[in-house]
Amino acid sequence: MTKRFAYLTFTAITLLAHCCWGASRPYGSGGCGLGSLVMGKDGNQVLAMTLNATGTQTFAISSGTSNCIDGGLIKKKKQVRAFIEINNQKLASEISKGRGETVSSLSRLLDCQDDQAFALGLHRHYSTIFPTENTPAAEVEHAIRSVIKIDLAQICLG
Repeated sequence: MTKRFAYLTFTAITLLAHCCWGASRPYGSGGCGLGSLVMGKDGNQVLAMTLNATGTQTFAISSGTSNCIDGGLIKKKKQVRAFIEINNQKLASEISKGRGETVSSLSRLLDCQDDQAFALGLHRHYSTIFPTENTPAAEVEHAIRSVIKIDLAQICLG
């Protein structure tokens, strides 16, 4: 009897969560991200979750795209910091080269008009942005914003 009660309780909570708590979200139980755009709210949520697991969901959450716009998720002010935290090592690598997809995404988050000029500007200031191997995201963000004010103000609004 206890197992049956536990099963019925679990089923009831799951159904309640799916029908009521998820009603206002623009995505289904597979979560926000690429999968929610491809499969939709009522499509196959296992496939949606699989697509989200390709790594696109991380970017979607940090940038507020692909239906990842719920009030409880990252607000506009925190998007850049969250993006840097999630992609810190990749950013360091790409900034050291002066090019890359992650740097281009950061450029767009900061409302910069020229991804290539942005990447090259950050490259010129690599040692300021990443003075140590494990520079915290807050310091990286502060350094990038300083570089924008000093060297990239003509192409960046944010």
